[in-house]
Amino acid sequence: MLYVTRLIKEREERGYPFSVPAIAATHAVDFSAPVTILCGDNGSGKSTLLSILAAKLRAVRIGQGIIEREKAADLAQDAFTLHKRASKRNFLFSAEDFIAYITWVSQTRAEARAEIARIDEDDTIADKAYAKMPHYRTLEDLSGLYAQDLALQSHGEGFLDFFQSRLKPGGLYLLDEPEGALSYEKQFALALMIQEGAAHSQFILATHSPILAAIPGAQILEATENGFLPRQYDELENIRFLQLFMESPSRMFR
Repeated sequence: MLYVTRLIKEREERGYPFSVPAIAATHAVDFSAPVTILCGDNGSGKSTLLSILAAKLRAVRIGQGIIEREKAADLAQDAFTLHKRASKRNFLFSAEDFIAYITWVSQTRAEARAEIARIDEDDTIADKAYAKMPHYRTLEDLSGLYAQDLALQSHGEGFLDFFQSRLKPGGLYLLDEPEGALSYEKQFALALMIQEGAAHSQFILATHSPILAAIPGAQILEATENGFLPRQYDELENIRFLQLFMESPSRMFR
């Protein structure tokens, strides 16, 4: 199921993200499979491309404090045209945002409870029930969030549960380096979720993970100075390096 098929750069502008070599060299990026893997070194442009797609799609994003570079990508999205058809939901996930989201929920809950306790101890407040009402409302609102249980789990387990709870048919899911919260085993569990979900949804991932990049049938694009180029799994630089390293780790350190 393809909801996004092509991103076209209509014009050049100054500054980020047009200063990123892979974006500068790109006229168009075609998405030809239900799962697309964006690979490349740090700063190569894969997350930048994901940010532009998220801006064009008005994708829902969890977490707090989106960084300034992503705001720049949000402004630059007017220079791009996206060939798409309507999906039931567009969601952008990242391990970094997920951890920030869980932290924010936990802190907000703790602050509300602390304020209720302070009001109880403050004899100058005449109507304590009224004063505590907004803080009880905050706790009630937070109790309806799945994050209450997620905060009790490891980041990896919580991320998988959070993602699975939102993985519904007819969705377009953008994942920005999700492996940051996941062990190799949990990366494989996520890969299996995506493989199964590809029957009814579309996924575009920016990742360094050799496990996620190996999802069967996935389209692989590598961010390079010549744009986003199609690759086979064994052609990826990080896969070649990993294979070389795993052959003889001790030799590599020598």
